[in-house]
Amino acid sequence: MYPSIIRMSFEALNCREICQKWWMVKDSVYPCLEGAHFTWVVFVVTPVVFFYAMLLPLFVILGLWRKREELYTNRRLRFRFGMLYSG
Repeated sequence: MYPSIIRMSFEALNCREICQKWWMVKDSVYPCLEGAHFTWVVFVVTPVVFFYAMLLPLFVILGLWRKREELYTNRRLRFRFGMLYSG
């Protein structure tokens, strides 16, 4: 789910120039950063990218760093971090 959210958010920002005007690559009916697309970028895409691509990984890294000594000894904590810890 996490990679899909990030991928879809960046796809909403993917635009291509056609006849001196920028259009969305996914749906070339909508011009980039105009009207509804601009509203979606400002109120949905930007917060999602900020939270999921920047804040969430930062908090996970800080949480792992803070509990780095316990990760080797505490089985319950190792299970909680599961895939993040084991790779």
